[in-house]
Formats: sequence, C-alpha cells, structure tokens
Amino acid sequence: GFTQELDDALKGMGSVYGVCKAEWFRQEARKAGAEIWMGARVLDVFAGTGQLALEALSRGASYAVMGDESAEAAAIIRKNAQKTKLNENTRILNVDYKTLIRGVAGREKFDIVFIDPPYASGFVPDVIARLQRADVLAPNAILVCESDADTPFEAEGLSLRRFAKYGRIYVTVLVNDG
Repeated sequence: GFTQELDDALKGMGSVYGVCKAEWFRQEARKAGAEIWMGARVLDVFAGTGQLALEALSRGASYAVMGDESAEAAAIIRKNAQKTKLNENTRILNVDYKTLIRGVAGREKFDIVFIDPPYASGFVPDVIARLQRADVLAPNAILVCESDADTPFEAEGLSLRRFAKYGRIYVTVLVNDG
C-alpha cells in the first residue's frame, strides 16, 4: 500500500538524520495528535531528498514547497515525490534559501517549516529572520531547526517548544507566537 511505497522511496535517505526525523515525527504526532499534519502547508528550506516534506504529506499535510540549491538534490526530490505519488501536492525548486524565501514571500503562509542547512553553516538564525521578515509563517507555525549547535535557537516572536539531542544532532522546535 501507500505506506510501504513511501517507506521504500524514503529508505536510505540519511542514516542518523533519518532516525532523528522519524523520532521527531513520532514525538510531535504523539503530543499534538494527527491534527498537526491535517491540511498543513509545509516549507522545507534545505530539502535534500525531500524526506521531511514527503513524510508530512503522507501524514495529511495538503501541500509542500521544497527547495534546495543543488540540482542533483532537486532531481532526487522530484524522483521521490513521483515514487511516493505525492508530486501533485508539491512544488520543488532548485534555488538557494534566500531565493526560496523571497519567492514565497507575500504569496504563501506555512504551518510547518523544516530548516536543515549544512552543519557548521550558521544559516539557521538568518533563515528564521528571513522567514519572519517575509511574513510566511502562519499563526502557531512550527519551525523545526536541525543543526550541530548545542544550544537552542531563539528569535523574538517565537517560543521554544522543544530542544533535543539525537546522537550528534540537535533539534530546536519553535512555535510562531503571531
């Protein structure tokens, strides 16, 4: 069935990172219930393989915009979206994060945003600030920030919901207060 197709398509898309993502999905779903995903609009800023956004779509999200500046990554995302039969609910862009955010500014609001830049890039605070300035966060939007930083990210107008360590990876979950 569909779940098996999704699992097959996502298999091998990151080892420790995949475990971290799966654990985050389990914990958030347990805390908020299935309604967290139902109808959600998702933005995946550094989409890589598209795993997070595709997982959200499989759980009931209505739409996902996925961006990655790597042409190879964008091609993989397209392939994975087709394999999982979720491509009709996606927009996949081969752009850097600044262009991605400018492109959705004033046009869309997102309920869930995944921010997973290359580690040691230091991009997370800039991404958060750009998202806020672009006014693309829906009220109570959830931002999931993954990095190797051992302290949670903070920004005015966002509340810390969770900070956790998974192996060498740290995840900060913020909620838009607006």
